[in-house]
Amino acid sequence: MARIKTSSFYIGVEVNDILTTGTSTTLDISQYVNAPTGQAVLVEEVQFCWYFEGTNLPLIHSNDMQLTAQLKDSTSGELVSPISEDLVSQSMYIIDGAAGVYSEDDVMPDVMGYAAGEGRLVISSNLQLTAQGTIAIANASCAARIRCRIVSLDQKDWMALALQSVAE
Repeated sequence: MARIKTSSFYIGVEVNDILTTGTSTTLDISQYVNAPTGQAVLVEEVQFCWYFEGTNLPLIHSNDMQLTAQLKDSTSGELVSPISEDLVSQSMYIIDGAAGVYSEDDVMPDVMGYAAGEGRLVISSNLQLTAQGTIAIANASCAARIRCRIVSLDQKDWMALALQSVAE
């Protein structure tokens, strides 16, 4: 289906000041995607990191809270359903301040495939990282490090992905 054009490389995106209504940052990847030539981005792995902006220390708080972050190939600015076609990767972070201030995050990284050429294909020109919490936390941040490759798709595969992306 996809022919690999590059070695793996990393791109990153972060959101700061996580709110209860959601906070988003859009990453322009249009330089990697080209419809006429069938060029797409193959996301192989996404690593999430929760921390305080400025100090880069781990995110911890004395209040109980739940946070989630989603990397999507849509730019709605809101969290989407876990079964959405737009969802590329998701992370959660739980802080239990009442029980002695400890936190738990999900298994990282999200690996999309172990063999060369396996992963999540993205043909949109933007990726968006959206994070939301049950409590607004000033200076709370979440970063996503995305390991990807550039691939070439034939016209049929490109069209199938394009139709799938507009179907939702």
